[in-house]
Amino acid sequence: MRWIKQRPMSSAINQVHSAPLWVALGSVCLVSLFLVGSSGVAASVKSPGVQRDSVSNAGCPPVLTFPLPPAGFSPLTASAADLQEYGFPPRPPGDNSAALAGWTQAMTAWVGMTPPATTCTLLPAAEGYKYNGSYSGYMVPNGVHGGLLYDWVSTTFTQPGVSNDPSYPGWVYFWAGLSDTDGTVEVVQAGTGAYNDPPQYFMWYENYPYQKHAIVEPPAINPGDTAYVFVEYNCSGCPAGDTDYWLENETTGLADGYIDASPDVSQVNAEFITERPDGLSLPDFTSSYFSFNDLGTYSQSWQLTSDSNDWTMTSNCQSNGTVLAKPSSPPNSSTGNFYSIWEHNQPYCNNCGHC
Repeated sequence: MRWIKQRPMSSAINQVHSAPLWVALGSVCLVSLFLVGSSGVAASVKSPGVQRDSVSNAGCPPVLTFPLPPAGFSPLTASAADLQEYGFPPRPPGDNSAALAGWTQAMTAWVGMTPPATTCTLLPAAEGYKYNGSYSGYMVPNGVHGGLLYDWVSTTFTQPGVSNDPSYPGWVYFWAGLSDTDGTVEVVQAGTGAYNDPPQYFMWYENYPYQKHAIVEPPAINPGDTAYVFVEYNCSGCPAGDTDYWLENETTGLADGYIDASPDVSQVNAEFITERPDGLSLPDFTSSYFSFNDLGTYSQSWQLTSDSNDWTMTSNCQSNGTVLAKPSSPPNSSTGNFYSIWEHNQPYCNNCGHC
């Protein structure tokens, strides 16, 4: 595995992420990575990792990625053990053809790993609230599937562009994740984000609230690109488990996998979400198409259906507020696909105590 250590921002990172993003983020710690080759371990065991230096900022814990796969590696023909060893999403279990199709599309598009360039921000974490002031999308409670705890969730979506709007600067996140009973307290999640002053785009993952920040990582993402994200919570040693994240830009074929230690996550909801973090103004993103919205356990898999709970984002976190964003409803009965739709012609803050 590869560990990170802190150093000043490099010119390469500056070329990928323009300066206004880091100004908007506030305090940041930027880190470079040392790539560590792997001589291989037992197929059923993850590499233990090689520690380099811990990040000195207390808000930026060390980040682990997986060993680089060997030359000629094909996830389509690899064994389950090798997929796990190199951090690739496993083949979906069971007979869910839609889940297999989404995985196959992503693995066919993959051409290689990106050199990680970790940014951990001290911006308050992306989180949801009991009311719909921050979320638009779908949450699948485990009661829909007999009360089983979900082990993984994945989605594919189109990265929308955002309009440049210095009068109403704000963020919008698109993600999939696993969460607790009301989707607000414990969340492991991965997706993309955009900021609109000026427009800029990135991929990220987060373990909230145990990490009080989102981890921004390559691959780069741009408007019109197809993103695929996979989140898996492993709890063989509960309450001390870990979460695997896979971030892929299917358009470029570049990806990378990450892993972090995670306290006990409830695993009772799978979520497919558009979010405005911290109640800030919502950039105009027009719409984003979510497809191959899949979830499951280690032995079964399902796709998003109309049995799920929908979230509509409003201006005041209440049902009587102005609608800012909403999902198309219900999701397509045969595919689980839906659109996340921006609704209001002027983004603005909510009045839920966040701005």
